[in-house]
Amino acid sequence: MKQKLLLALFLFANANVFFGQEKHTEKINIIENKGQWASDINYMAKIGGGNVWFQNNGFTFEFFNQDDLQKVHLATHGKNAPPEKLRQHAYSLNFLNANSNVKMKSNEKFDFYHNYYIGNDPSKWASKVKLFGEVVYDNLYNGIDVKVGTSNEGYFKYDFIVHAGAD
Repeated sequence: MKQKLLLALFLFANANVFFGQEKHTEKINIIENKGQWASDINYMAKIGGGNVWFQNNGFTFEFFNQDDLQKVHLATHGKNAPPEKLRQHAYSLNFLNANSNVKMKSNEKFDFYHNYYIGNDPSKWASKVKLFGEVVYDNLYNGIDVKVGTSNEGYFKYDFIVHAGAD
């Protein structure tokens, strides 16, 4: 069990190396969910090669084959046929035994917003969707928060903030 945990931590810590997250110096845009995605999603961030979906109990990482995405992009502009399939991989990181009433706080609000008009169903539309540079899982464990944002090198990162007296 200990070996599996260590392997999982190693893979997660090096996800940007294995999945080709590109280095950039801008903050990652963390986008709020105002109904444009499934109800269990609180936020989403685009990272190199894919997306990170924020849920109450963890993250889901979704990575796409970049060649397939390029073919989809070209197909939408009439330059070639779309690929027969879009190869992707996803994995979830769940915070085991976390508090069930976790509050998520967004910080570092950007001055711009997104609009989502998905399909013909107005219930899936969302306008003036805010973007943030940081999200905090407040009291994920008793006395422990998780702060999610961008590292100094421009990569997705999260930090466990352990408050005095936490066990």
